[in-house]
Amino acid sequence: MVIADQGSAEIRFFSSDGRFLSAVGREGDGPGEFRQLDGLSRMGGDSIAVLDYRLGRLTVLDPSGDLARIVLLQETSGRVIQLRSIYDSAFVSLGFSLESIPNEPGSYRVPYQILYLSPSGRIIDTVAVIRGFEGYQNAAGSASIPFGKDGHIATRGQDLIIGTSDMLGFERYDETLTHVQSVRAPRFELQLSPQEIDSTRQSMFVDGLPPEIMDLLEGVEIPASKPAYSKLLIDQGGFVWAAEYYARGGPEGAVDWNVFAPNGEWLGSVETPARFNVFEVGPDYLLGVKRDEMGVEHVQILRLRRS
Repeated sequence: MVIADQGSAEIRFFSSDGRFLSAVGREGDGPGEFRQLDGLSRMGGDSIAVLDYRLGRLTVLDPSGDLARIVLLQETSGRVIQLRSIYDSAFVSLGFSLESIPNEPGSYRVPYQILYLSPSGRIIDTVAVIRGFEGYQNAAGSASIPFGKDGHIATRGQDLIIGTSDMLGFERYDETLTHVQSVRAPRFELQLSPQEIDSTRQSMFVDGLPPEIMDLLEGVEIPASKPAYSKLLIDQGGFVWAAEYYARGGPEGAVDWNVFAPNGEWLGSVETPARFNVFEVGPDYLLGVKRDEMGVEHVQILRLRRS
């Protein structure tokens, strides 16, 4: 097990039974140092690609944690998020530019480019352009939108899944990055009730906010519907898992994961415990992080029984 600790800027290695093995990395700009850890991706030969959002680069570690190489993402000329390994050595990611945000007050939705990157970080192709995150801005600044929709990708081996969370569905691409399947689930109720919209708006305003922040939040409109999911994952059998929407920062309550067979058939849902954030689905386990009542994070493995 390999875990990125954003607080200490470390990558920590554990055995399969949870025994601590080693830790590498620290805060900084040099080789093997990190400024903003934004995800891990397992590559061929059990190497690990570590995305540093602020430095705009990948650090590739070998299975023992030694530095193998640094990959600069300068050619993307924008922000890179949700980077995933594909074909064992190449990458796909979401790329976006803040310049795509309209220079006027109001709500916006940033477009994402699905970038196919070489092992050296060079852009080989743009696979697709999809709808990205939603926001609001005015003269006082910018703010995220409650129940804002976003774009998501997931990979496993040569499999690529792309979704926008507007509906419970996704697009599947094959080993040549050719679109091969559009998946849509039975209709799920995503509409927010007037009571939910009203309570969400009331929760945005707390005592002591500066006047300019109050002015900014006054302009934010609560969407009429919530996103269909907050995360997409692919397990080792090619099954796609979509987590029902939860607020940024991780789930507070139990989460229903809708599961789709490789042929796109919706199989049903699996409920995970409260405050448990899933990062990997294995053949018989769920690997994730559980936050206790004090907010302390614990890495846990839950047993998964398939029928």
